[in-house]
Amino acid sequence: MQGYTFEKPSDSKYSEHYVYRAVSEATSYDMFLFRDPGLKRILRHKLHQWGVANTQKLIETRAKLQLKK
Repeated sequence: MQGYTFEKPSDSKYSEHYVYRAVSEATSYDMFLFRDPGLKRILRHKLHQWGVANTQKLIETRAKLQLKK
């Protein structure tokens, strides 16, 4: 899964490009910043860690469902 982050709905240029990917039973998160995040850095880090954890749970649940079938 990948996408772009905009600071405001009116922005035409994105400030970040992110990529979540599954790598050998783990989820990695890559972030490419195009603007200085300033004070938002801590909040972004927490939110992205939450996203990685939830994506990992989805992958594990999907694997368990496939085994049950």
